[in-house]
Amino acid sequence: MKQIIVLLSYGFDWVLQTSLLASVTVVLLLLVKWMLKGRINIRWQYALWFLLLFRLLMPWSLESPFSMYQFFIVDRNESTHSLLDVPLSQPGTLKEGNDNTQHGPLLYSLVSFNETDNISMILPFSRIYVSLMLIWIAVTIGIFGLIYVQHRRFSKLLKSILPVNDVMLQTEFKRCKQAMRIRAELPLYLSNQVKSPTLCGFLKPRLLLPLDLSERLDTREASHIFFHELSHYKRKDIGVNWLMTGLLTLHWFNPLLWAAYSRMREEQEQACDALALSYLGSDQAVSYGQTLVMLLESTRVQGYMGAANFYTSKSGLYRRIQLIKGFHVKSYRWSFFGFVVLVILAVSSLTSAISENKMGNPDNGVPDIPKIVETSTNSFSNNDKNAVVELDERPSIISGLIFTISGKINGLSQNYFFYQIEDGHGYLSEGRIDVRENGTFKMDLSIKPPSNEYGLLSFYLDANDDGVFDVELDTEHRLASYELKFNQSLVIP
Repeated sequence: MKQIIVLLSYGFDWVLQTSLLASVTVVLLLLVKWMLKGRINIRWQYALWFLLLFRLLMPWSLESPFSMYQFFIVDRNESTHSLLDVPLSQPGTLKEGNDNTQHGPLLYSLVSFNETDNISMILPFSRIYVSLMLIWIAVTIGIFGLIYVQHRRFSKLLKSILPVNDVMLQTEFKRCKQAMRIRAELPLYLSNQVKSPTLCGFLKPRLLLPLDLSERLDTREASHIFFHELSHYKRKDIGVNWLMTGLLTLHWFNPLLWAAYSRMREEQEQACDALALSYLGSDQAVSYGQTLVMLLESTRVQGYMGAANFYTSKSGLYRRIQLIKGFHVKSYRWSFFGFVVLVILAVSSLTSAISENKMGNPDNGVPDIPKIVETSTNSFSNNDKNAVVELDERPSIISGLIFTISGKINGLSQNYFFYQIEDGHGYLSEGRIDVRENGTFKMDLSIKPPSNEYGLLSFYLDANDDGVFDVELDTEHRLASYELKFNQSLVIP
């Protein structure tokens, strides 16, 4: 149970960091789109949004000297402490004999308290962080629940659909499918439940026409609608919309991402307009625009989960009309310039800055970690200069994010000492280990997922006797260090 809570805490930390990086990506994309307005066509304009989608999906990123984050982060090794690394308790807040005072996942540390422990001494930031995480989990579950309910309601509406008996509509729909080389089964139905032409279903797609609209369409207007909706099918827009909906549910607290998705949907419609016109021909651009205006005036656009229709806003309608008026044969073609822009943005926004203070030999990428580091007694106090740590069992391969160490320390005047675990790229865990009266100790250590298979466990004395681990001061008073090796299943590069 504790390990599940630890993983949830790490998941929340990842969502926060990913949301921040995605926000930077949105700003970059909007800036580039504004600078290159008119230089790349709508097909490439829409394709750039997939960088945001990949940014939200990536659990980690490769390091690159061309990353734009190289300009924002001077030394990642000095800033690798995440929000999860804030110490949970102050000296004296835990009962004697409690071995869980440590740095690490906040929620994991909280559940380690007994009912009689003094929770009032927990740092305010820790309480705020845990509260925010619980709110995020609750709201995320709630939104997924609403999506499921809405999808079930829409699925029930499909039970009332009617077959198309109009010969003109059937013939025109078949002709449009053949023109776009769509051989998959994609039936056409009528419904009095939808208010605008709607393509729905990811696994079993079908096209729905409003019953009243089907009765007044002529052949030209029908072909415009069919080519547009079949463009959604050919471009797999329903799957993209479902994926973005799931990602936005995780990042519901970020208004910038919701605004970006709205802009993405508008450009999705513009890209479908361009694809449809590439089959219709530029000579039908004006009449296609008239059909679009007719639909928006005579029907009401409804948003359904897992569906694609004539989605637009007032500002989006203006941009669509301008694109349709200026349509030419190259409006939907791939271009070398657009490809170069996409590659440059991908390399700069989907990679991370190179760490400047990597531990170990840079030639082979493997940290040069000593088996045991000799204790330096020059900086120790007189009482602790002969302190020696002896572990009951040397750490071997670490197979979980929580593992136990035990042993004995001799010659220590204090009743505690500190530990720190690192993997060469950053700190995985650190905190305080309490020592029993007979000099023995035992403690469960929790770590963040490492970035490689090798790590180092170090023990330190408290330099100023304040009971709080000071990275800069206490690391000068090292007792001993031990090499760790992590199971490959734990490693997140």
